[in-house]
Amino acid sequence: MFIDKLSTLFSQAYFRLGRMPGYTLLSMQGLVISLSGTDIIARYLHQEWTIDSWIPDVDRTYILCDRYLGGNYMNRIQPAIDENYNNAESYISPTVGQSNVEAFTDVHLRESNYRILLEDEERINVPVISVDSGFANVFPLKVLEGTLLLQTEGQAFVSEDFAQRFFPGESAVGKTLKMGAEETLHSIVGVFRKPAGKSTFHFDVANYAPKGRSINNTINFTVLRLTEGADAEEFNKHQPEIDDHLNPIRRFLIQPYKNKLQRYREELGRNSSDTPSLNQSSSPKYLWMLFAVAVLLFLVGVFNFLNLYAVMRHTREHEMQVRRFFGASRWNLFAMLYAENLLISAPAMLGVWMIIELTTPHMKDWFAIEQMTMPLFDTVLSLSIVFILPLIATAPFLQRRAGSGAVASSGSAAFLFLQYFISLTLITVSLYLMRQLHLMMDSDPGYRTEGLMYYTPRERADWKIKVDDKGQRLYADDRKGGPEILQKLRECPYIEDVISDPQINKPFNVIANGLEMSSIYMNPKVMKMFGLELLEGRMLNDTLDLYNFNCLINETAMKQLGIKDWQTAEIQTASRLWVTNLMEENAKNPPFKVVGILRDFHPGRLSEPQPPMFFCNVARWRFEKSKSLPDDLILSVKPGSEEALIKYLRRMSQEILGTDRLNYKWLSDQKDELYREDRRTARIFFTFSLLAIGVTCLGVLGLMMFDVRRRYREIALRKVHGARFRDIALLLSRRYLIILGLAAAVSIPVSLIGLHKLIIRYYTIHASIAWWIPLVSLALVFLLSALTLSFQIWRATRIEPSEVMKVE
Repeated sequence: MFIDKLSTLFSQAYFRLGRMPGYTLLSMQGLVISLSGTDIIARYLHQEWTIDSWIPDVDRTYILCDRYLGGNYMNRIQPAIDENYNNAESYISPTVGQSNVEAFTDVHLRESNYRILLEDEERINVPVISVDSGFANVFPLKVLEGTLLLQTEGQAFVSEDFAQRFFPGESAVGKTLKMGAEETLHSIVGVFRKPAGKSTFHFDVANYAPKGRSINNTINFTVLRLTEGADAEEFNKHQPEIDDHLNPIRRFLIQPYKNKLQRYREELGRNSSDTPSLNQSSSPKYLWMLFAVAVLLFLVGVFNFLNLYAVMRHTREHEMQVRRFFGASRWNLFAMLYAENLLISAPAMLGVWMIIELTTPHMKDWFAIEQMTMPLFDTVLSLSIVFILPLIATAPFLQRRAGSGAVASSGSAAFLFLQYFISLTLITVSLYLMRQLHLMMDSDPGYRTEGLMYYTPRERADWKIKVDDKGQRLYADDRKGGPEILQKLRECPYIEDVISDPQINKPFNVIANGLEMSSIYMNPKVMKMFGLELLEGRMLNDTLDLYNFNCLINETAMKQLGIKDWQTAEIQTASRLWVTNLMEENAKNPPFKVVGILRDFHPGRLSEPQPPMFFCNVARWRFEKSKSLPDDLILSVKPGSEEALIKYLRRMSQEILGTDRLNYKWLSDQKDELYREDRRTARIFFTFSLLAIGVTCLGVLGLMMFDVRRRYREIALRKVHGARFRDIALLLSRRYLIILGLAAAVSIPVSLIGLHKLIIRYYTIHASIAWWIPLVSLALVFLLSALTLSFQIWRATRIEPSEVMKVE
């Protein structure tokens, strides 16, 4: 009985919607456009806000770090054993004896493109990590085949994607592959499925590394999970002070340190930009801006749906009154209208998923939005929209007499006002963000960026370590081609100069005089190549200042430190910045004497505050005197010689290194990296603003269709009495122009106030809010609305009065 009633209800709803195909299609199209954009953003936000949620008790998961007692510089822990000095079996973890530690593991992140040799001798580059036997206890990945428990060297497990790609149609377990420069043979013992949600670190292959083994050229860290109710602060409090600077493994430490727990997601997220194998999480500012866009676009779609459905319902006032007269209750009418709305929202949701599937491969290219498969979230989101949205449209009937047309006349104006308001606001903000982006991209950061190339002859994954008779650690591959490479670079006619990379875009922070300052190693070559300007004093040079306690500071540091006379100023760092061969000297940390002031330049995004900066002359790597293969070089290229230089470097690599690979990038291209988030924010705002305008225009089109149809008689009479096209156009469009004008009058000041607060909060260097931005927004919305209205106005002017009067 119930099934029959339900079938009858939906068949009648389908019949009624079929009699109004224009309004039905417009409602459905508006929903599809609005919900597509909203769902794409909602899925991305859920993915970003639930990073690592696949890890059980991720809130109890921590990374063990070092804390230098002389300052607050944090560093991921390096395991306390080195494979070249000790046996890993003697390794004692800092977690041993801690009753509140439930599980722990050492993880070693390698380069994102680590070289692997397959059985058929095919060479591939994939992300690789090395783990110990405790990995599966902390990170319980789903096992598809074999086991993820690695117990001996030469064992590895791989991802399902890796297995399907390189061993299609057969089991990957038992297959072998060779890894690294030494091409160590590994046997695959298991296959895992990658987590459904986003993970901070990603890999396709994991091989075994004993506990405590320090692996060169990796990011090493210990991950542990505390027991239920354990307090991380208590753990940190009871960690003993460690002073092992005489230990050759810890000889780089120059002061005591303590182990300290840092939250897993916070610590890895902090280092994601410097580590290729870590996923970069979006900034909270960017995510909240996306959330605002999604909410506004969703509201535009909902208002459009409610507006058009109110119009559809208004055309059936007589039907409602008749049903009421023959005893239909409010619940009967509610069920009828809910079924109609359901028949609109359900197909619209199918259209939404069709668009999502079609655009998913392109979202990463267009907006840097990676869409991952999340079955549970996608199902809940879709069902919520399909069943709750019709309820929102139908619910007012529970408290209102059926047959009342008041809402259709007054509500449509309010909904249209809100749609115009949101569209104008979005387009205004997007135009400003594009202006801000262009300002930052075109502004001078204060140092040279054109004509400079990052060049790395050595691939880090190829490094091999050996120890000579005296216990000196050597990189075996470093002995090949170093002087020859340097000589070729000096002889190159396309290169003006060569320096070791000072990492001007990635300064490290030091605490000096109680102030956090950005620090860069500096010498005259660096200053000359980057075009840095000395305001007062002298430059740092290799004769007087190399590994000496002299320094430069910038203008901002001088102001923030309150220095009046720089010639007598001293900068005291919280910890010593380098070590020497004399251990007694390493215990000292004298202050730096300021010998000059450098003009401010901005090493990062220009929207961020100008940092106080500190410069000393400590050669990161003396490549001029080394026999090793150089890395991290910066080449100053002669103008117009870019393509010729690349060909020259490629030939040089083939002759000396025997490889066609060439690792380089241009310093000027780093702007793309610096402003990646700003660019995609502006692009998303503008694109989704246009979607909001498109949905609004669909609503205007539906309302205009209703207006024209309702006023056929009036239009016919006016034409009989000599009304011209202009008169009819003004008659039909006056209402919409008034609503648009009111929306603009409210939207423009609200947008400008919101932009002002946005600028104050997020941008230090910012573009002015030009007078033309709100005018262009209004002109764009007006133009699109006018095009929509003009079609219906043209149809109205084609009415034949005689035919209309005959029908009426």
